[in-house]
Amino acid sequence: MHFGLFIEESRRGVDHTTGFRDDFELVEVAEASGVDGVWLGEIHFNPDRSVMSPWWYAPPPVYAYAQPPVIVQPAPVYVAPPPPPQYGYLCQSFNAYYPQTPTCPEPWVLVPVRPY
Repeated sequence: MHFGLFIEESRRGVDHTTGFRDDFELVEVAEASGVDGVWLGEIHFNPDRSVMSPWWYAPPPVYAYAQPPVIVQPAPVYVAPPPPPQYGYLCQSFNAYYPQTPTCPEPWVLVPVRPY
């Protein structure tokens, strides 16, 4: 929520010098109190009527936020999956493997290959 202050430029029975001095003192108090803006009503050829006009603005508020924590995570460790099992095709009647034996009279038997 923002708060502002509207001040009449002239007050009956107060000269301009005193009025402006009083206004500036009020502006300083408003700034110290956290008021967001101060407006001075201007008199244009009619002392019974004022027109609102921006005259002075307090500086924007400063908000102090704590810095977010910095979280450093270790780099992920990637482990390669084990290689898929290797299979060979065995022709049992010839006791030989494909491709050394290109044909087999019965269905080929799928057997895991043993590493050397």
